[in-house]
Amino acid sequence: MIAPRHDDQPDRMRCIALNSTGGPEVLVPDSRPTPRPGPGDLLIRVRACGVCGHDALARRGELRVGRGTILGHEIAGEVVAVGTDVTAGRELLGRRVALVQRIPCGHCPECMAGLTTLCRQGPGFYGEDVPGGYAEYVLATPRNVVAVPDSIPDAAAAILSCAVGTGLRALQRAETHPGNIVLVTGAGGGVGVHIVELVHHLGATVVALTSNAAKEQTLLELGAAAVLVSPVPRTVRECLHDLGGKRGADVVVELTGSPTFPLALRALAPGAS
Repeated sequence: MIAPRHDDQPDRMRCIALNSTGGPEVLVPDSRPTPRPGPGDLLIRVRACGVCGHDALARRGELRVGRGTILGHEIAGEVVAVGTDVTAGRELLGRRVALVQRIPCGHCPECMAGLTTLCRQGPGFYGEDVPGGYAEYVLATPRNVVAVPDSIPDAAAAILSCAVGTGLRALQRAETHPGNIVLVTGAGGGVGVHIVELVHHLGATVVALTSNAAKEQTLLELGAAAVLVSPVPRTVRECLHDLGGKRGADVVVELTGSPTFPLALRALAPGAS
């Protein structure tokens, strides 16, 4: 298959830019030059982009991003052009893909070890270091795209790397297996709900912590064995004990940060992850 000429794409693309900090009104329609794939690049036509909590923090000014930034790192799209020296990615031309949220360099120690999400030598993170997916087109490389089967719709593909992949990697690194008891803080958030489902799928027991009582039933339906709303340490320990975790949780996935971090540490069984 022959790559389309770069001038098959429009000279300018529509986008949503960050005009200031505050509520959703600071995201304003704009236009920018359509990026052109350089050596090693892929040009992606964006078909779906998720709105992550990370984006909301940036919009509110709680993360340092500049005025005019194009946010969005949960991206799915179609490869519509390739740059030179992209032999390994030419088979992706015309394919639907999901993007990993960070573009790695491919040659640093982390990349060579297969830990490309830890790379800090490459172009960087969409929506911070490089323009993100709140636009018609973005650049990528073969190292941060994954072909998407037709059975997965664009909206689902967009969140696979961040909202789903983040939790899956954590559970894999913790060596989660059937029979484990897994405590998930911030379980009602975008990453949390998917971790609850993943833990249940792995055959482990989920205890879900949330500050929102309205999410309790949904978390139970997603596979949580127990849901604790705004729990205190004693309540968590009692719940773990009742579910067989007399020494504590085998795995804790901490998603909230300072509000629940001490509680998460106290909930761990000796030698747990």
